[in-house]
Amino acid sequence: MGKSRVVYRCTQCGAAQPKWAGQCSTCLEWNTLVDEPEVTGAAAAALTMMHGWLGSSAYAQGGDGALKVALVGCGGRGKGALKDAMEAAGLQGVVLKCVAVCDYFAERANEVGEAQGVPAELRFNGPTGYQKLMQTDADLVILATPPLFRPVHLAAAIDAGKHVFIEKPVAVDPPG
Repeated sequence: MGKSRVVYRCTQCGAAQPKWAGQCSTCLEWNTLVDEPEVTGAAAAALTMMHGWLGSSAYAQGGDGALKVALVGCGGRGKGALKDAMEAAGLQGVVLKCVAVCDYFAERANEVGEAQGVPAELRFNGPTGYQKLMQTDADLVILATPPLFRPVHLAAAIDAGKHVFIEKPVAVDPPG
């Protein structure tokens, strides 16, 4: 899972420094180093994708002020990917709201849904739950399911007109 850390930057040349030292190791100027958040790991991937989401979503078109995300796969990987996406959105000043969740196991969908404030009627489960999730108003779908299911889930998300964040591998055989 990605984690944030603080990076110190020189106010003169902007070079990153390992910690506040007073003197920049690059330009050797004595100055005040400023701290700023830096994203590492999976959050960096989510942050990179954020620009694409913002340009073509309801968020950019003056929607309700939140980018709507849905999660398929509520295990550890899915919870981590959702957390990282929310962290990346926050660093961009974007409100990311989880509007639907799905997992084969109802307990997992309910656990994540409850933690994210998703209404019970938008917590889907079972082998066809992902199909119901694709009918929601989510702008983006995070797919964090086992590789065997990814091609089917990806096709459904694309057919529904959703932006997709999918883990690798995307397919389990060459035809995909």
